[in-house]
Amino acid sequence: MAIKERTQKDFIKTALRVPPDLHSALHKAAAEAERGFNAEILFRLRQSFKGARTPPAPTP
Repeated sequence: MAIKERTQKDFIKTALRVPPDLHSALHKAAAEAERGFNAEILFRLRQSFKGARTPPAPTP
């Protein structure tokens, strides 16, 4: 079975505002993992959805 190559149509472009320190940390982590900046963000987002989810805290 052939692997489908992804194109720009397979993604939704979005703007994300992050603090400078987090931006730098993401770039550093991406370089260390030999991933691009976007790939690092996707990797970390996907990791955050794995496993059990904790319910949100009740609002007072």
